[in-house]
Amino acid sequence: MRRSSLLTLLFSVFLLVPRVAAGQVTPYQRIVDRLTGGNEREWIFQAFDEHLGSDDSCREGESYRFKTNNTVEIEKCVNRRIVRTQHRWHLALSSTGKAMLTIGSDTYQALLYSQRDVQLLRLRKTSPRRPDLTIDKVLRYEQY
Repeated sequence: MRRSSLLTLLFSVFLLVPRVAAGQVTPYQRIVDRLTGGNEREWIFQAFDEHLGSDDSCREGESYRFKTNNTVEIEKCVNRRIVRTQHRWHLALSSTGKAMLTIGSDTYQALLYSQRDVQLLRLRKTSPRRPDLTIDKVLRYEQY
């Protein structure tokens, strides 16, 4: 390695280390932290209406539990039973700064925002064949 290249590399590392050590959080990490709560966080699309007396009996409900190990557990009320599935999730930031969240094989444009004391996560899926057709799913996280 030439001396000038080595000096450039050392100078770059010298500039980078204090920023990382100072705890600067990247936009990517900020989104992951909000999504997972630093460990895991449950987002509610539709509150569960469960029957008394049975653990898995329900009328309606859907929730997503995002974990830092890049898994998401989805619970849905299907045919009056709570069905649990687990998927991998992946987050990418587009060149325009949009967060693209992939859950299993489905990719959504994700937007995190707050209204009053409630954090919201909008998952938007656009049809590849009909760009004018979009489906929005708004999930909420409420701190208790």
